[in-house]
Amino acid sequence: MSITITEETLKRITWTDMREAAEAALKEGSSMELHLRSTKSGQPCDTLVVDNDTAGQCTGGTTAWGDWEPKTQTLKVDGMRINLDGEEVE
Repeated sequence: MSITITEETLKRITWTDMREAAEAALKEGSSMELHLRSTKSGQPCDTLVVDNDTAGQCTGGTTAWGDWEPKTQTLKVDGMRINLDGEEVE
């Protein structure tokens, strides 16, 4: 599921650090999409895409931030490419 983040939908972000980053991005006028998925093990995997070039992903704990690749729908973190299901891809 994908949700456009606005003041009204901000509460849909359950991870504290991700929500705080989204609040700051809203104040700056950024556009955001929240993708709600699950890992293979069933753990929630939330990805917040900001201005279609930066993204943060959280599967519990701290959000990992990196560059967003819209064409492949992947996040680049520490040299790895991660898809919306939290899986490393080539």
